[in-house]
Amino acid sequence: MPINIINYTNCKEGEKGEALEHLCDDEWEMPTQITALENWLFV
Repeated sequence: MPINIINYTNCKEGEKGEALEHLCDDEWEMPTQITALENWLFV
């Protein structure tokens, strides 16, 4: 299950946010997803 990081800053209700990143497109293991998210946050 991918992790989708979306920026909703300055969006009005019902508007789509700006897609910033898609992590772990084909990864279903939670520890791997957490590690990928941590790495993205610290970049």
